[in-house]
Amino acid sequence: MEDSIDYVENQTRINNLRIDKVAEVAAETWADTEAVVRKTFAVALKLREEQANAIRIERTHRTGASNSSGQPKTVVVKFESYKDRDNILQATRKHKPRDGEAERTKYQN
Repeated sequence: MEDSIDYVENQTRINNLRIDKVAEVAAETWADTEAVVRKTFAVALKLREEQANAIRIERTHRTGASNSSGQPKTVVVKFESYKDRDNILQATRKHKPRDGEAERTKYQN
């Protein structure tokens, strides 16, 4: 029973991608977070604005409480399809930022 619950929970998260170190602004709305994520994709993956805007995102949100270290909260991006999520993940592996670059973003499964 517990295994089947775990399976269902994992299936609901299969289209998600967590992104760390994305700049955060005070009183950020979900729309603001999505705009920042799209801009991050454009910069990190060297996409044109229209390409970044064509990425099919269902929703974005930040997780966890604010921390005292000043690090931005992790962003969870839920894509409309697993294929979209996988395409972004593969592209991040191709364009992984090098140490010292201004736009350092850590991508995770």
